[in-house]
Formats: sequence, structure tokens, C-alpha cells
Amino acid sequence: YVTGLPADAEPDALVLHMSKCGLVKRDPHSGEWKCRLYRLPDGSAKGDATVTYFKKESVPLALQMLDDSEFRP
Repeated sequence: YVTGLPADAEPDALVLHMSKCGLVKRDPHSGEWKCRLYRLPDGSAKGDATVTYFKKESVPLALQMLDDSEFRP
């Protein structure tokens, strides 16, 4: 679970950022990244997302390396 994202964050950019710690999964049916940016009812960005890694070992690495890091300087 990722928080504090800017309102204009895009899935591809988030996947690129999160890929520093491992492969991000793709949906086997659609081929889309397993990355979901949450939105408010009015359609504006909430600033939160979920990202699913291919290997569970990537999660603690991401927590260690990316926690409190800047998504975009």
C-alpha cells in the first residue's frame, strides 16, 4: 500500500518507481500492471495506491528502501 502520491501520479510512473525493489506483477488476463491508484467519488486522485510484486520478498525491500522516499523530486 502506497500513500502520499501526487494528484497527477500515473500507474506507469508508479510501477517504474516501485520496480527499484522487484518485478511488479501483471494481470495474466489483461496484461495490465497490478497497480491501482485510488480515486475519490468525484474522480480526483486520493493519493493512495496498491502495487503487487511478483515475489513476496520484494515487499520488505520496498518498505526498507522506499518508505518516506520521494516519488518525484
